[in-house]
Amino acid sequence: MNEMDPLARMKADAKEANRRLRRKWGMKVEPKPSLETLSKQAERVNELLKKGNRRDTIAGILNISLAHVGRLCREYGLPRED
Repeated sequence: MNEMDPLARMKADAKEANRRLRRKWGMKVEPKPSLETLSKQAERVNELLKKGNRRDTIAGILNISLAHVGRLCREYGLPRED
């Protein structure tokens, strides 16, 4: 029999409880897959990041919020070298 140590059992139980509650509260349970193809705005942000621009500068150039630039970087894993 494969017996787990108490700490591993507690972690597994907590992970399952969190999944149940997230589902109950209407939150996404599974992580989003990384997006392979970039949107036009994400492509532009990627180009500007490769040129060495900072996120706040990019937000000003593209006339979008700094939070939106950050979200694009996080969702698409920018900067990319494709």
